[in-house]
Amino acid sequence: YFDNLIKERNLISIFFQESYSQLSGLVLQEDAKLELKENFPPFMKTISLLKLDKIVTCSPFHLSFGEIKIFTLLKTLFTGSDFFLLDEPFVALDDNWKKVVFKLMLSLNQMGKTFLIVSHEKQFETFYSSEFEIKNKKLIYYDRKNQSFL
Repeated sequence: YFDNLIKERNLISIFFQESYSQLSGLVLQEDAKLELKENFPPFMKTISLLKLDKIVTCSPFHLSFGEIKIFTLLKTLFTGSDFFLLDEPFVALDDNWKKVVFKLMLSLNQMGKTFLIVSHEKQFETFYSSEFEIKNKKLIYYDRKNQSFL
C-alpha cells in the first residue's frame, strides 16, 4: 500500500510562489540530496553547468530570494515527476534566468512531462498549448493548437 502511495505522490510536483517554504533549512546541497535521491547527480551536473555551485554549499538563510527561487525551482524540475504545478515560477527571476528555466521546462515537456503554470508573466505565452485567463470575472480558455477561444 505505502509503496503505491509513494509512487503516486511522485507523479506530481508542486512549486509554490513562496519557494523558501520548500526548504528544510539544511545546506541546499543536502536538502536536494535528501529529496531527489537518484535524480541528485543530474541535478548537480545542471547546477554546475549553470554556475550555481557556490549557492548549493550555503544555508538558505544566507541567500537572496532570487537564489532560493532558482534553486527550489530547479530542484522541483528534477524530481522525476510526470506533472508539474508551478505557482508564479518566474517571479523574482531576471530575464536570463527566466529563459534558462523555460528552456528546461520545454525540454521536459518534449519528454512527455506536463506543466500547469499559474503566472502573470506574458513573456512565454506563445509556447503554451492552452491558456486560461480570468478577465472581468469570467474564465476564458484559449486552445492554441486549434486557435480557438471558448
